[in-house]
Amino acid sequence: RVMPPPAALPRAQCHQTPGGAHARSEIRNAFTIDVEEWFQVSAFEQRISREQWAGIDSRLQGVIQQILALLQARQVKATFFTLGWIAERHGPLIRQIAEQGHEIASHGYDHRRIGTFSPQSLRADLERTRALLEDCSGQPVIGYRAPSFSVTRDTLWIYDVLAETGHRYSSSIFPISHDHY
Repeated sequence: RVMPPPAALPRAQCHQTPGGAHARSEIRNAFTIDVEEWFQVSAFEQRISREQWAGIDSRLQGVIQQILALLQARQVKATFFTLGWIAERHGPLIRQIAEQGHEIASHGYDHRRIGTFSPQSLRADLERTRALLEDCSGQPVIGYRAPSFSVTRDTLWIYDVLAETGHRYSSSIFPISHDHY
């Protein structure tokens, strides 16, 4: 069941410019979604192994259809940070998201935290995932979000690898301390 969208929000906000005059400007927000199954989040990594994933029923199709309907009703475009594992199993869904004008970006292949990679193994993961997502979506993949916002001071090398693999931005920094489940 799709919930109706909330009442219309104001599209502009009045603010004072440096010269003291009032100006109207469009409010700009980024709307992003991590596309992963419930059992793939870090909270379950000690209870549900990656080897079990293929045998668990997917809940993704219905949830994504609801999200797409809500976004369409509000004329909002979003970035869907998507796992390569998902793209392998739900290619038509990834294509549908892209065809509705949303950006498909990388969330890694199988939701491994950055600290589990070497630069070389991360490069391979990024390249594999990008190829899957681009094949499914038909669009270039330029963005990346680390699973569980797992970039730390010890893994800042990730930005060199992202640049080397052609990713143009990262949405991997979360401005709070996170226990990573």
